[in-house]
Amino acid sequence: MLAVAQTNQAQYRWERVTEHADFSPSYNFPVHVDAQGRFVALHSEGTWVSRDGREWRRGELSFSGMNAAYLRYVQHNGATWALGTLRGNYERFSIEPVIRRTSDYASWQMVGRAANLPGIVFYAAASFLGDLWILGGYDGSNETASVWRSSDGLQWHRVTERVPWSPRQGAAAVVFRDRLFLIGGGELDGAQYGDVWSTADGVEWRRETERMSTNSTGGTPDGATWREETAPWSPRGAVAVWTDGASLYMTGGKYSTIEGGESLFVYHNDVWRMQRVSHRGRRTRAQAP
Repeated sequence: MLAVAQTNQAQYRWERVTEHADFSPSYNFPVHVDAQGRFVALHSEGTWVSRDGREWRRGELSFSGMNAAYLRYVQHNGATWALGTLRGNYERFSIEPVIRRTSDYASWQMVGRAANLPGIVFYAAASFLGDLWILGGYDGSNETASVWRSSDGLQWHRVTERVPWSPRQGAAAVVFRDRLFLIGGGELDGAQYGDVWSTADGVEWRRETERMSTNSTGGTPDGATWREETAPWSPRGAVAVWTDGASLYMTGGKYSTIEGGESLFVYHNDVWRMQRVSHRGRRTRAQAP
C-alpha cells in the first residue's frame, strides 16, 4: 500500500552561472544591485558590472580606497556608502573618517569627515529605519558589543550602552521582516558563535536561536528555525552574496588548506545562483509500513 505525504517545504537549486568571472579571484568584496538592476562588484581592483552574473565589464567607478576586509560598504537611501579608509592592520590601525557615497556608480561623492565614526573594524553594518547602523566589531584590543547609528554618516551616536549579546567581530547584519538581525560572529582568532539576535529598534533585542550551524549553507523562514541546505560549490569564506529579488547569487571567497606543512590559500571568482524551484507543497509517495 502507498501513502501520499504533503510537504510545504520550499526546494532550492544551485547552478553555476560562470566558472570564471572577468574580475580576479578574490574575497571580502561586496556586490550591490543598483537602481537599474545591474550587479556592481566593488572589487579591490576596481568596479565590475553585470546584468546577469555571467558577463561582466569593467565599470566607471574607481576604487574608493576603503579596505572592505576591515570596513564596510553599505547600501543606504539609494546609494552605496564607503565608511572611511584604514591604515595598518588589525593589530595596529587608524581610520580616516572620510565618508563617500555613489548613487550612479560612475563617481564617488565626498559626504564629509565624520566627527565620531567608531574606531572599530570587522563590524556588521546595515541600513535600517532610515539610518546607517554599525554593530559589534574589534577596537584593536577587544571585541565590542556596541550599537551605533547615523542618519548622514557624519554624526554617530551609540544607541544603547548594554545589549544582551556578547562582544563579537565578524558578524553579519541583515534586515528581514522589519527587524534587524545580527547573525554569528565571534572572537578574533578564537571561538565562533552561532547565535542569532534581532531587534525592531536597536535597543530591545530578542535571541532567535542559541546556535545555528556555523559551517553550512542554510535558510530560515523566521530567523529562529534554520534548515541546512546542500551546495555544489567548494568550501570558502568571505564571499559576496546578493539578490535580485528572484534569485540568490554568490561569488568570490577564500579557502585555506595545509599542504606539505604550509598554508595554501585558494581564491575564487566563479558565480553561482540559487533559485526556488518549489513554491507550493509537493506530493511525495512513500511505502506504508
